[in-house]
Amino acid sequence: MIKQTNSLDEYLLKQSISTLTTEQGLSSLFRGLLEPVLEISTDGVESDVILKVTNRDMFTGLLTRLEFSDINYVDYGDDLKGREQLEETDFLLVMTSDFISFLSWKLTDEGLKYCNYTNSPEISKIIDLLNDNSDYDISYLKAKYNTDNLKDNLVSICINKLGSMLSNTSPVNNDVIDSEDLANKINYLTKKSRYISHEVKNQLSICDLYSGIIKRYCSNNEINDTTINNALDCISKSIKIAGNTLTQLKTLNSKELKLYKTNKLIETSAELSKAYLENRNIELILENEIEEEIFVDETLFTSTVINLVKNACEAFDDFESKDNWIKISTSIENDNVIIHVSNNAKPILEPEKIFNEGMTTKSTGSGLGLYICKQNTEEQCGQLNLIKSDEDSTIFELRFCL
Repeated sequence: MIKQTNSLDEYLLKQSISTLTTEQGLSSLFRGLLEPVLEISTDGVESDVILKVTNRDMFTGLLTRLEFSDINYVDYGDDLKGREQLEETDFLLVMTSDFISFLSWKLTDEGLKYCNYTNSPEISKIIDLLNDNSDYDISYLKAKYNTDNLKDNLVSICINKLGSMLSNTSPVNNDVIDSEDLANKINYLTKKSRYISHEVKNQLSICDLYSGIIKRYCSNNEINDTTINNALDCISKSIKIAGNTLTQLKTLNSKELKLYKTNKLIETSAELSKAYLENRNIELILENEIEEEIFVDETLFTSTVINLVKNACEAFDDFESKDNWIKISTSIENDNVIIHVSNNAKPILEPEKIFNEGMTTKSTGSGLGLYICKQNTEEQCGQLNLIKSDEDSTIFELRFCL
């Protein structure tokens, strides 16, 4: 039961460091504070997380991952567990041996308002405030993490500047970036990306239009060719994937994480990947029996698998060989779904650099494909790694929590 429902609200209004932000900026702050704790928790380092989140859709991936971690945490906002909620203000308190941070926010008539402290003595007062506002006794955290010895540092300033930069309620200004020229360039690139997205989508619409014309022509002339039908279906799905990908140019918060059956995702990815196997003597092998659901964005997941298959196709020197193969296999290991995309093409040179931005093994490559794939996978709380690459085979591994 909440004892003083307005105390946290009043604190936020008085202490807020930044006046306004957007959901995009808030999501980035939330991720920036919680992600490091999720990473170190696997090493057996004890951490405590206390949170109350009303709009859980904004942070679903991280919250799901938190539930599968070994972190000590109290969730004030989980209705399914029947816990009372603080009313208007949401917050995240992260405590580790290395850093302690508090983020609080609320929706006002002006927009989202927030405050943040990292390694600040103010956090000791916040723990007292939270302790007074609920039936949970969290006073032990002050002694556990020795909050009285914390000192202000530049981390709080940097985090708040990050939130301001990611806020799209107003242009980037010199309070955030000292260089006016740099600020203008950032604003210009943001607008330009939206224009490019719009124009490319127009061209995709033309492709979709002519795809429909071909379908109607085949129907009117009673043409029922499996190859044509499969090609048109792949075009339609590829247009959708490209359109969804372009949407990410508008906002960093465009992911739509949902539960999907693993085998269905792999079937879709494999079907779309077949376009890269046309006229190439490469066998695509599926070992895809895992029906368990994983929490991902369908577009980002599918694009990653397709890119891994495409790269594998391009790694074969000899298309005349009868033994060229690419395999997509799924398995379960320690409450994780494991997806291997492997091939028997030539080994990767400098495998330790394969995920570096700009790193490419192809003369016409941009060096962005695998870099983007890794970023996209991590945004879905997954992992993408190169397991091996030698004369026998090359294996990429995708790992997602059940």
